[in-house]
Amino acid sequence: MKSLFFSQLTFILLLLTLLSGPLLAQQTYALKPYAITLPRLTTDQQNTSAPQQAGNVVFNTDEQKMAVHNGSSWQYVNTNPPGADQFRNEKAFFETQLWTVPAGVTRILTEVWGGGQGGNYYRFVNGGLLLAKGGNAGAYARGFMAVTPGTTLTLTVGTGGQRAADNYEPGSGGETWVQSATSFIRARGGATNGGNTANYFIYGDAVGFGVSGSDGTDVTISYGQQSATNYILLVKCGDGGTAYGAQRSGVGEQFSSLNSSALLYRTGSGGKGSFPGGGGGAGYIIGGEGAPGLITLRW
Repeated sequence: MKSLFFSQLTFILLLLTLLSGPLLAQQTYALKPYAITLPRLTTDQQNTSAPQQAGNVVFNTDEQKMAVHNGSSWQYVNTNPPGADQFRNEKAFFETQLWTVPAGVTRILTEVWGGGQGGNYYRFVNGGLLLAKGGNAGAYARGFMAVTPGTTLTLTVGTGGQRAADNYEPGSGGETWVQSATSFIRARGGATNGGNTANYFIYGDAVGFGVSGSDGTDVTISYGQQSATNYILLVKCGDGGTAYGAQRSGVGEQFSSLNSSALLYRTGSGGKGSFPGGGGGAGYIIGGEGAPGLITLRW
């Protein structure tokens, strides 16, 4: 009888061991792709859905974002890393104006080009000084500016310099700048007096860099002997300077003359400066106009 009791007890203990082992052991499960499935709705379906309780969550297939209802409207959950939505908007400004900072924008990336100088024309002054130089290009500047939503910025776009003709000197390019309450980014235009004095300025809490535009080139002259008494004068007027990031600027006119008096041929007036900020090319009778400046804003 005692032997039977111990046999039954041994059987019960063995059964409990077999049953309890798998139940008590810790199990590890891999997260499956379908572990959490939210309702998938288009924007139209989402906007025409029945009244929702606060906290309801769906996945919008158009926006590819989760949307949480706050009891009155759907609010999208931004899954992008911080700063990923910055500078997705861009606008170019070709004339002077005021610009209102959009809602939610606290920083903008600003680029400015000063206007280009006009090209000179072929002439001798001051006892034989030859003037046929291309206009200088405007400077370029770029920087980040802290701004306040709803405030107004002043945008000033520099004009291109007038071309030289009939004893009129080539005009300087105008300055281009963007100004907020706390910062100022400016690019000067191509200058008329001698070398290119165009430069950039960044004030206040703006952070950035800039470069001067390139100088226009000088006139080049060569001679070809036609006979013992005749020679051919070949003239290439100066090209305009090129602004940062722009295409090659205004091409200087070419012409030739016989014995520096009789005009044999010419290619036309000096070319207009390349946009933005390029200097005009020099010409035989009239130079090319300098190109106006430009402002671009990204936010």
